[in-house]
Amino acid sequence: MTRGRKRAPGWVPQQHGAWAMLVVPAVTGAVLLVRDHGWRWVALPVLVITVVGYFLLNAVTLWLKARRKPRYWPPVRAYAVAGGVLGVAVMALGPGLTGWLVVAAPLLAVALVLASRRRDRATLSGLVTVTAACLVTPVLWSAGLSARLPLGAVSAVADVAARRPDQVRGVAFVTLLQLAYFFGTVVYVKTMIRERGDRRWFAASVAYHAAMTAVLLTAALGGIPALATGVSGAALVLATVVLALATARAWAMPTLGPLRGRQITPLQVGLVEIGFSVAVLVACLLA
Repeated sequence: MTRGRKRAPGWVPQQHGAWAMLVVPAVTGAVLLVRDHGWRWVALPVLVITVVGYFLLNAVTLWLKARRKPRYWPPVRAYAVAGGVLGVAVMALGPGLTGWLVVAAPLLAVALVLASRRRDRATLSGLVTVTAACLVTPVLWSAGLSARLPLGAVSAVADVAARRPDQVRGVAFVTLLQLAYFFGTVVYVKTMIRERGDRRWFAASVAYHAAMTAVLLTAALGGIPALATGVSGAALVLATVVLALATARAWAMPTLGPLRGRQITPLQVGLVEIGFSVAVLVACLLA
């Protein structure tokens, strides 16, 4: 690259907060895989493709928003090739995992359609991308199951859930916990940045977090057996505490900042979220 020539945009994602949504499900899935089934080598390309897939989604999103301008194409091409190679590795080591594409593809399709309409910051886009990220946990866990095409691991998980539901309750709980927390961050961050000062978003964020806390508290007290059975008490207690603190954060940060005309920087918001993400990860590992 010649001096003074700028690198094509889209190589490195700028949404640094999204890393937590990759790391927590990936680490959780890998740990649960080893705990319940033992290590499977297919997990390695799955972990790498999780990162490459995030880079690819970011590059494609920018390319679509830019109306497919050529300068945005190089990272799309590079990450697509890398993703294809990793996909071949996954098919070779664990072909059953390709069944998860039935679940993930529609989610990613919605995200790309929204990106093409320059609505990648919409709440729906946040929901589908968070859901896709959280799927990494059951994908990795299911690498330890015997699976057959065409639905592979998806049908294997469904079969285990029907015959031995106690074996899937842990992974189901942590996946739902991740989804509940990370979607909450999507709403909360809007109150701090793009929708700062908007009391409707503020109320929605606090109400959402309070509702999730109530669900977890009810489960911890034995009121939702389907959610709590088979999950350790420590995980339930910690998850409830984390969501309760997240509710307090959803109220306090906008109240002390944007709603009073004070600025809280994205860096400050991100540092707080790192602490919460670590706590969520610990709760998942205790499950």
